[in-house]
Amino acid sequence: MKYGKLPKTFKEQAALLVSRGLIIKDPAKAEALLKQINYYRFRAYTLPFENPPHVFMSGTTIEDIVSIYEFDEKLRKAVFNIIGRIEIALRTTIAYTLAHTYNPFAHEDPLNFKRQFYGRVQGVNEWNKWIVKVHNQAKEKEGSEVFIRHFKNNYEEYPALPVWVMVETISMALLSQLYAGMLRKDQMTVSGEYGIHSEVFGKWLHNFTYIRNICAHHSCLWSKTLSVELVLPNTSEWQGLNRIKFGPVIFAVNGVLKSRIFSDEVKDAWRKEMESVLETPPKVPDFWNIIGLPENWKEHPLWKR
Repeated sequence: MKYGKLPKTFKEQAALLVSRGLIIKDPAKAEALLKQINYYRFRAYTLPFENPPHVFMSGTTIEDIVSIYEFDEKLRKAVFNIIGRIEIALRTTIAYTLAHTYNPFAHEDPLNFKRQFYGRVQGVNEWNKWIVKVHNQAKEKEGSEVFIRHFKNNYEEYPALPVWVMVETISMALLSQLYAGMLRKDQMTVSGEYGIHSEVFGKWLHNFTYIRNICAHHSCLWSKTLSVELVLPNTSEWQGLNRIKFGPVIFAVNGVLKSRIFSDEVKDAWRKEMESVLETPPKVPDFWNIIGLPENWKEHPLWKR
């Protein structure tokens, strides 16, 4: 089937929303809003108010939609910032572990990793693909990073970089793959610093990378269905949580922050910000079920402990 939809003006977009039952008292203000927020992006926030699809529930106003959009913006900011802190700490922990266990160029030797590295296909070692990407990302940053140019101009190993330099040049996705490819004993050393089981920690890093990308691209976060189910530790505290909802990721982040690596100031700031964001949730039908948190989430042992 050939796509046949034609583009609509901002005025037509606002009129379409009204025709579907959305209450808009100030059309000019609505059009100004749609000039700032792509209609397709805006639609992601209307879905909880539609029943059936494309029909707004009685009494739904554009202010209702804006309130959840603004809530999601605050949520993304809080989550993006804290995952950034975890990412920076993780780069340090992995580099320190590999350098002290092996040598400054530990990541350049596939024998220091699992036979399949991070791959799932039996007999296929993904280390070769991974190291090429690592070298390419270093080369891409030559023009903007003085420390890379310095190493290139002074040492013959380039594009290989010492592991403590390398971890600062790669994406979080490649960092997650690096952890996944480490030998179990080395994974346990790293994850032990955060007080999380090594396999659970690796899965959480995959989730954090996915969530970070959602935040970086300003996509809808609160109602997101995870692309990979959140692995839940086998303890009673984690039972009953929805593995594919975003909400339990908040508990996972909180669990990682319990580590001695993070200061009390960082932990307190995260808790205050998240409690502030969720203190006045938007008036969305079935909000707590959609986000995947119990309504009394602050009393949950995974948040209180």
